[in-house]
Amino acid sequence: MSVEGSITDEVYARCLLDTARDTLTNYHIQQKLGKRSPIIVPAYDTALVGTDAEKKLLAARDELSNAMAKE
Repeated sequence: MSVEGSITDEVYARCLLDTARDTLTNYHIQQKLGKRSPIIVPAYDTALVGTDAEKKLLAARDELSNAMAKE
């Protein structure tokens, strides 16, 4: 799991961290109940990485992040 964003937006940064914590906690709860596979497939091993749509999303995110850093 990874999260990325500007630390200058406290509300956004806290939301990212809270979401990451909740995701991690829920994953392990579900795994202990036998509802999740112990195998985790990283995003870079999926078909989405490197697609045109993903590249556009990453470029837009980077552009927004860079604009926020300049302020």
